[in-house]
Amino acid sequence: MGKEQIVEEIRTLLKVKLEEIQKQLDELEIARNSDSKSTAGDKHETGRAMAQLEVDRVQEQLSKASDQLASFNQIDFKHAGETVHVGSYIKTRSFKILLGIGLGKIEIQGTTILAISIASPVGQQLLGKKSGDHFSMGSNQVTITDIE
Repeated sequence: MGKEQIVEEIRTLLKVKLEEIQKQLDELEIARNSDSKSTAGDKHETGRAMAQLEVDRVQEQLSKASDQLASFNQIDFKHAGETVHVGSYIKTRSFKILLGIGLGKIEIQGTTILAISIASPVGQQLLGKKSGDHFSMGSNQVTITDIE
């Protein structure tokens, strides 16, 4: 599986996540707004306040997911080079890394990809490395076998 396919799969995952959060937000807002005034006024107001807190929480998730997708879309994954940079796809004997945004471990068609940002400790180590160079991952020394 090549870098372009992985990038598109991750982009699709981010879009689906955004759509799911938006759907959840829409449902919460409908539920909150359709809550009719009951005779137990305080109980109703407490329920609406709790619903609003949930709406606020999901709006924050939506904002973060939107920012993630925007950041991902700004990365130039087509640029290739001999050294690791933002947008590089790094292969080792044990695993593969996409250096862009921090999403953690992702399974794509049976392949485990570590999607990490340059702000992460491993991301910082990787910048500027070449094929054959080593970096630390936990207590292990890992060798870069290829960079796309």
